[in-house]
Amino acid sequence: MAMLKKSKISLILILLYMLPLGACAEENAASATKDSPSEQILESEESAKKTVSSTQEEVTKLVVPTVKVEPLDDSLVKTTNTIPAVKETVIDEPVVKEKTAAQAMLNLEQYRGKVVYLDFWASWCQPCQQTFPWMDAMQKKYPDDIVFIAVNFGENPKDTQEFLKRFPADIKFVYDPLVQIAREYGVPGLPYSFIYGRNGDLLGKHAGFSGGSEINLEAALKNLFESGE
Repeated sequence: MAMLKKSKISLILILLYMLPLGACAEENAASATKDSPSEQILESEESAKKTVSSTQEEVTKLVVPTVKVEPLDDSLVKTTNTIPAVKETVIDEPVVKEKTAAQAMLNLEQYRGKVVYLDFWASWCQPCQQTFPWMDAMQKKYPDDIVFIAVNFGENPKDTQEFLKRFPADIKFVYDPLVQIAREYGVPGLPYSFIYGRNGDLLGKHAGFSGGSEINLEAALKNLFESGE
């Protein structure tokens, strides 16, 4: 009997000892089951999704900030209406064109109905010493048909007096001290002449002068007189 009691006591002690081991085993088993590789992968995926979702939300907050729209300032609209209207002005007075130097000093219109011989000259011009006696003779020979006008090339009137004393001529004189008329007519050298018809049209030009020029020019002028041009 004493041995049976000891055996029972030993068995009870062994069972009591095994209970905590079984609980530990169940806990370890549960822990092992919970931390199995497949469940760990699932947990990692869930964690990754949460991280990605959280990151996207943060990125959205950074990339798409809230923009505050200010209302349009009325003063900007009012500014466009402050430009005064332009009042139309009607000019009743006619526009007067300024005359050129040649038009103001020569006024060839007053000689309409006659042939005009316009000669450019200077006191230092050697051929001009021949033109003056010839022009004087032609003016006296055809007073009703032609007008001779001698335009001095850039000299002071006082400087020409000595020349005119030596070669007098009963013709009209125009002084061009600034060479404005000569430039307007495009005079290339001296002496140089322009011949205008009775109606004011330019009919010819003549450069230089020599002994043979007297005969040829008079013949050309006579033809103009007879033709009525």
